[in-house]
Amino acid sequence: MEQQDLRALVERGYELWNTQGVEGMVREIWAEDVVLDEGGAFPDGVRVQGAEAVAARLRDRGAHMGDMHIDLEEVEVLGDRRTLTRVRVHIQGQGSGVAIDFPWWHLGTFDAGGRVTELDEFNSEEEARQAAALE
Repeated sequence: MEQQDLRALVERGYELWNTQGVEGMVREIWAEDVVLDEGGAFPDGVRVQGAEAVAARLRDRGAHMGDMHIDLEEVEVLGDRRTLTRVRVHIQGQGSGVAIDFPWWHLGTFDAGGRVTELDEFNSEEEARQAAALE
């Protein structure tokens, strides 16, 4: 895939997340057998496979953490099917109403049709770059 195509797919993905949530991701972005790996973001992070299973996991996460909005800050294209993105996550606490925001990194892998086949999450740029073999 061309770099601009991957950038456009990434931008569309975050736009869908913010406007349609996981339903938009299942419909337009994720491959049927997509894998979500939370291991780089949470000490007890899990690896989940399948669009519906990933959607369920993220719905569950949202139920515990609260409403989440993601701002795309940077996209680095890695070859013809991978991207490393830096985003800023904004969460409004479900029960407390407390607003928090923090940086987050996603390492995405795409199939030839432009669907995400793997999404690895990181709360450290260094760990994300190591996973992408950039350091």
